[in-house]
Amino acid sequence: AYREFLDKLTQKTYIKITTLHRAFWEMKDELDIEKFLNMNTVNKIKKGFIMILGVSSCLLGNMCRYDGHGAKDDFVFNSLKDYFTLLPYCPENSIWSAPREAIRQVSIDGEVKIFTSTKEPKDVTDILDDACEKMALKACNDDLCGFVLKSASPTCGMERVKVYQPLNAPSIKNGVGVFAKKLKEKMPNLPIEEEGRLNDAWLRENFLMQVYS
Repeated sequence: AYREFLDKLTQKTYIKITTLHRAFWEMKDELDIEKFLNMNTVNKIKKGFIMILGVSSCLLGNMCRYDGHGAKDDFVFNSLKDYFTLLPYCPENSIWSAPREAIRQVSIDGEVKIFTSTKEPKDVTDILDDACEKMALKACNDDLCGFVLKSASPTCGMERVKVYQPLNAPSIKNGVGVFAKKLKEKMPNLPIEEEGRLNDAWLRENFLMQVYS
């Protein structure tokens, strides 16, 4: 009965069975496990775990992108919300309204700057960097268990972000979003993924295992 209880608890909470067993074992002198071997307890325990997952706001369907639209992701919105409290972040929307001028990463003399994608590009590197710094510090205090970022974004992209050249030349996908970079620097042990990569079953499982470990 005890093993069956742990199996059901693991399925409901996504917590490793060894972790649950160790917790119950350490409380064996204070807790009569026989009184708790039922699904009512399983559901109560599930509700008692509050895990906060940081998410790029547009992935929840919030209309915060440069074009005034969202980018709702089915897995994030329809699946992860059943197991986590999803906390939205959007550094760009914290300083600019939507819609707004699109921005891009541009390599100038080996240094990546942020410019608007307009006929007369404006350098917005400093203002965006400041916004991302503030939001990354906020994330440090939000007790997050992981983060799902918007792919390809010059702010939130985890990898392979387009970096343009100042003159007519092809872009190179070797950049990292300004906010994503700060998250990695400030919280190197925080599990971070992009919504697109979570479509891969192995990457999705690996991310969730890190979140629950």
